[in-house]
Amino acid sequence: MRGPVRGEESGTELRPGPSDFLPAQTLEKLTLFLRVAGAPIDNNLVERALKKAILHRKNSLFYKTRKGAQMGDLFMSLIHTCELNGANAFDYLTELQRHAEN
Repeated sequence: MRGPVRGEESGTELRPGPSDFLPAQTLEKLTLFLRVAGAPIDNNLVERALKKAILHRKNSLFYKTRKGAQMGDLFMSLIHTCELNGANAFDYLTELQRHAEN
């Protein structure tokens, strides 16, 4: 780490910044959103997806069997995929049931 540097014009002491602590390659990845037009500043999409998975995991404690938990995981995945694609999950699951082979 470099020591504090005095500003040439103001004579004030400058504080160390991220470039003083992070390797250049890491800093470049972390600031990519500054150079790419239209890049989101946040990761809300990922956080929303993780929130659904975390809530499902909490509810999974109440399945009676491992097979029941696996089915719950399957339905959670199908419902979330429908939401991401703008499809009505209930209609989609109803059509799957209607066209399932016995």
